[in-house]
Amino acid sequence: MRRVDSFARSVVFAAAVAAASLPWMLVAAPVLGSWTARALYLMFAALAYLAGLAESPRSRWVAAAGMSCVVAAVAAHSATELAMALGVIVGVFRSGLLYRTDGPRAVLREMMFIGGGLLCARVLANTSLPPTAAGLWGFFLVQSFFFLGVVSPSPERASGDAFEAAYRQADSLLARPRL
Repeated sequence: MRRVDSFARSVVFAAAVAAASLPWMLVAAPVLGSWTARALYLMFAALAYLAGLAESPRSRWVAAAGMSCVVAAVAAHSATELAMALGVIVGVFRSGLLYRTDGPRAVLREMMFIGGGLLCARVLANTSLPPTAAGLWGFFLVQSFFFLGVVSPSPERASGDAFEAAYRQADSLLARPRL
């Protein structure tokens, strides 16, 4: 599985997960029922996103996220409740475990991204497009902005001081020969 750790890859993921929802709903809805098919696909989309964020798809965090998604699907009574629960799960796992940051900043940032993504999904789901596809596309499109300058790697990924890394990068840019 490809990593979903940049803006461009996240945008491609948003388009792919939205496009794949259409055939899924056409095939699975008559067999499983519309609610069950939609719930399974939303859980799959959340798990695929978290697996794409993790360095190893077989990470135990992804397994824990899977259990959280199942609990959310069982407890949810509507698609709105399920989307909100899955959004919270994505936010907690993304900023709490995969891209660790200090508490208040991470909570505020995730509230903005998850809330904005859910709002965008709600608006797009009320258009003439298929609601599941449009909502998924809108939600994950907003999540793509997480990678535009606000994300920092977890402490395990960071190598050395951030200032030193920025200094080395600037120094290497200045040392390049110009044409």
